[in-house]
Amino acid sequence: TYVAQYMNSVGNLIILSSTLGDGILNIDTDNANTRAITIAGFNGYLVEEGTELTLFWFDAEHDFSYQLRTTNTSISELWRIAEGYIVNNKGAS
Repeated sequence: TYVAQYMNSVGNLIILSSTLGDGILNIDTDNANTRAITIAGFNGYLVEEGTELTLFWFDAEHDFSYQLRTTNTSISELWRIAEGYIVNNKGAS
C-alpha cells in the first residue's frame, strides 16, 4: 500500500492511497450518498458524507485500487486531482 498526503491551496488535507491486488478499502457508507462513477475509463465510486468526500477507482489491468479522501473540498477539485494522477501515472502504481 502506498499513501501520500497533500494540502490544497486553502489547507485542506487530501489523502491518496493505492493498494496492489486484493487490498481492502475501508469506506464508511453509513448515512452517505454513494454513486457509481467512471473516471478516465476506470470504474469506481464517489461517497459523500457531510463535508467528507471519498473517491475510489479500480485499475483492473494493473491490479490496483486507488482512493482519494478529503474534507471541505469540492467534488470538482477532487475529480481534477484524480484525473491528473491517472494521466501522470498511467501504467505505474
